[in-house]
Amino acid sequence: MPRVLTIAWFLALSLSQLGCAGTWDAITSRKFRKDPFNSAYHLWHPEDPMVILRASPPREGDERARAMHRLKEPLANKLTQQDQD
Repeated sequence: MPRVLTIAWFLALSLSQLGCAGTWDAITSRKFRKDPFNSAYHLWHPEDPMVILRASPPREGDERARAMHRLKEPLANKLTQQDQD
């Protein structure tokens, strides 16, 4: 029985480490404490990166960095030259 519990514990520990860093950062942020429902919504439905980058007043640095990481090159993703410009 202890062997089964040890295996289950290691399995739970290893699964808890997959993909949780971004979620943990969002849940423990100040923004989540101020507006938890809106923050949780944006975990699964992120805003358009260009809206975040062009916002006035500028958004927080970590939010802008995540938006920069989500940007994609239009020509590389089969869009037009107009989208690229």
